Amino acid sequence: MTEADVAIRPAGSLAGPTPPPPWRVLVPVDGSKLARGTLRTLRQLLGAEPAEVTLARVVEPSEAVEFAHGSAAEVAMRANLEETRAELGPGITSRVELLRGDPAEEILRASVAYDLVAMSTHGRTGLDRWIRGSVAERVLRSATVPLFLCNPHTIVSASEGRLRRIVVPLDGSERSSTVLPLVQRLAAAHDAHVTLLSVEVPALTQLPRADQEVDPAAREGRLRSLVQGLRRAGVRAQVQEEFGPVASEILQASRGADLLAMTTHGRSGSARWWFGSIAEEVLRRAACPLLLVVRSAS
Repeated sequence: MTEADVAIRPAGSLAGPTPPPPWRVLVPVDGSKLARGTLRTLRQLLGAEPAEVTLARVVEPSEAVEFAHGSAAEVAMRANLEETRAELGPGITSRVELLRGDPAEEILRASVAYDLVAMSTHGRTGLDRWIRGSVAERVLRSATVPLFLCNPHTIVSASEGRLRRIVVPLDGSERSSTVLPLVQRLAAAHDAHVTLLSVEVPALTQLPRADQEVDPAAREGRLRSLVQGLRRAGVRAQVQEEFGPVASEILQASRGADLLAMTTHGRSGSARWWFGSIAEEVLRRAACPLLLVVRSAS
């Protein structure tokens, strides 16, 4: 068994003819148009696969007094959730749920029962804070399930068709390929083409930490092995190698793509592709949704 087989084959779900189980998706919504627009891009991601979607509205502490003084607030919130639910369209099982508490904490607590959390990258915190200090950032730092994120550009450009092209940035480490099982499932469901993106960093513009260096020959061999593994699974795949600032090259390579999928690191690590300007720039400017698998660097 090769490294590629180990790295990208989901346990039990894709090895045989048995179809994967329905997606269990948590979608936090806050009443904003952006949050509702996320459902259109989620619909494209799910395609024809079965799914069970929960729309969750978090009642924050600042709303608790109003909420506690009668059922009118709860009725209004549930009515809004039911209206939002219509964005999913037919064929997807869905329900609504009200949560009480801090938004990020409640999303993280509820997320453990799901396969995926789909959310917009800014809501009521304001456009100027849609990454740093936002609910989305707090969820990103501590999530234990994959995240599907949509920014305002993504909502505007969302299409109704299938995924055609998925771009997967890899830094050469084994950890960065953790997202590939999900990519393989989605690519197979949509008959999408997968591009594994490798970016060589200019030494004078961005120096990686010494403990994060990956031998170029080893990186090339790993990428080749991963591509071969995807192809054996029936997925069309190729490697694309670029040279330049990482965020800029990721954004350039993802133009025209339908999904950008990558592994990020949780707060315990020093990930060069997560904390700092690179990931923030990608999240702000990406023209397609992001599928993120958060992994601890420990």
